[in-house]
Formats: sequence, structure tokens, C-alpha cells
Amino acid sequence: MLKSDAWLCLALATSLLACGRGSGRVSRDAGAVGGQGGSFSTAGAGGSLLPTAGAGGGGSVAAPPIAVTDLCPIFTSDLCTYLMQCGGERYQDLDQCKRELDCFGMTQLLDSAANHRVIYDPSKVGACHQTFLASPCTFGAFIFTPDIYEVLSFCPGTLTPNQGDGDPCVSDGECKANLYCYKGADWQCPGVCQAKAQNGDSCAGSAQCASGLTCGTGQVCVPAQKVGDTCDSYCN
Repeated sequence: MLKSDAWLCLALATSLLACGRGSGRVSRDAGAVGGQGGSFSTAGAGGSLLPTAGAGGGGSVAAPPIAVTDLCPIFTSDLCTYLMQCGGERYQDLDQCKRELDCFGMTQLLDSAANHRVIYDPSKVGACHQTFLASPCTFGAFIFTPDIYEVLSFCPGTLTPNQGDGDPCVSDGECKANLYCYKGADWQCPGVCQAKAQNGDSCAGSAQCASGLTCGTGQVCVPAQKVGDTCDSYCN
């Protein structure tokens, strides 16, 4: 479970993860939205990715497709359940949590899907339910409370990015393989899809370093340190 000091430190990055989101996001440790084992239901706009009371976990259950317009209340309900059951967040109840949380990333996803910056696959999103249910608290590793792009990135094929190098974007999830959404030093939207910074390149502002690199002293991408490497203060 996440330590409280990490919550306070990582919460400062709230506004950096998406464009146009008004509410803040607190940091969390590894995990995913979900709940206890059983069958599940997505009936109605108030449906949930969570299982309902019934058969034990691990059973074979057909996964109905989830339309993008139905996803917001489902995702928010699951996110609240994760925060309460897996993250130890002390809301009074599920309804209180849902009232306080935004539907993280849904505004961007709806706009992206409508404008064909991503292709949303309702059937694969439905199948992603099964992954949530199989191990709800270990579905994926998240530095922050995840938005819908981050959650679906753990289920290949749910979202297919359409934006190439130099194309406008509001989320990394819109950019094709090996690209990310660069939003400048001030994190302004829209950004542009571009390749990640290489060893020795600047990682200032919203720039991201390529795999195996980290943003080091002087805001320059350097090789990530490994266990056993020497370090002066802390290891990246």
C-alpha cells in the first residue's frame, strides 16, 4: 500500500497529466480499479467494471462491449473502489467518493474518439473487464491515480492511436508507437506527438526520456542507475 508521504509529494504533479481537467489528482501506488471476485454487470449508465455478487472469481464470463459514452460512470465507480479497497482511502462510502472524483481523462477520450485521433474498440474494452477482475489490486503500476488512457494502456487494442510525428495531441494515448505528446515547458494543450528524448537531450518541461533513460541533474536524459551502481545522494 502507498505511504502517506508519497501521496503528498506526488500530488504536486496533478495538473501535468492531462489537458482541460479541472479537478486535482492524488498519487497512488501500483494497482488498478476493481473489486472482489464474482460475476459482473455493466447495466445502465451507473454500471461498473466491478464484479457483482455471484460466482467466484476465475470463472468464464462473457464480456459485453462498453460504448465510449457509457464508460465514464463505470470508470469512476471502479476508480473509487480501487482507492477504497486497494489504496486504503477513507471515504465515507462509494457514493461520497464518486461525488468528489472527476471522470479522469474522459473529456479528452470522447473528443479524441469523435475526431479520430484514437480508435476506441468497445469489445476490447469489455474484455479488459476480465483483466481488472482477475487481479484488481495488481492490474498495473500507476505513479498517480490513473486516468482512463493510463488504465486502457494495460489492455492492448482498446485504444489505437492515430497521431503521427508532428501531429497535434492532448494525451500520450493519441500518439503512435514510440511517440509521446509533448506540451512544451508550460504543459500547454494541444501538444504535438514526437519521439522521446535520447541520452544527452534535454528533459526540461514536459519532455520525456526514452526507455532506459531518466531525467537527471541539469534536466538532461541520462542512463537510469541500476542496483549496485554508485550514487552521491539518490539514485534515479
